[in-house]
Amino acid sequence: MIRIVGGEHRGRRLKTPKGDAVRPTLEGVRGAIYDFLGEVVEGARVLDLFAGTGALGLEALSRGAASAVFVERDRRVAEVLRENVDAVLGEEAEARARVVTLDLSGEGAVARLRERVEPRKKRVKRNKYADAVADPDGDEADAAPPIAFDLITMDPPWPLLRAARGRDATVAALPARLVEAGLLAPGGWLVLEHDHAAPPGVPTEVGIVEEGRRRYGDTGVLFLRRGR
Repeated sequence: MIRIVGGEHRGRRLKTPKGDAVRPTLEGVRGAIYDFLGEVVEGARVLDLFAGTGALGLEALSRGAASAVFVERDRRVAEVLRENVDAVLGEEAEARARVVTLDLSGEGAVARLRERVEPRKKRVKRNKYADAVADPDGDEADAAPPIAFDLITMDPPWPLLRAARGRDATVAALPARLVEAGLLAPGGWLVLEHDHAAPPGVPTEVGIVEEGRRRYGDTGVLFLRRGR
């Protein structure tokens, strides 16, 4: 088992799936990441991609993040993740966290992601005498305001970041595509874990700036921020 290392739920143990389906971020690395981010986490809306056990997102919630969406492609792992969310947050789980099962590789992955994390649409009914009124039986739909996250964490299997072709080759482009899709808020942060021996590039063409790089053994961490 692994533990949450800081905040309200410090010391809480998290379950890990059997086998080698996930490679949880080491506790020391996780603690260093959030020490670097500092007050950025307080009140943040968090998107935890390639979530695995949920350790990165749950660490953020423990340190004061407002909410978190966890995205994991393996259904078996996602079940363990849901158990961790319920165990850590208890009665707050439904209001503060959501688990989405989704494969983030391949063309169209970010569009599918946006559809899954977007606030639900409300049905409205209009007439010539009144403004639009929320009505579950209405025949028109008004979209809720689009969601944008203040902090996105990514810890994909490292070979996906090095893939040169096929579905997996799109994973390295995710930071740029998340910005283009409006999923990273202006001024928002993106934290990407990677193999230190193969550091990814920084997509400056979409307005992302590098705020720092750190190395923890074989693990590299890239801290990126979207301009305002």
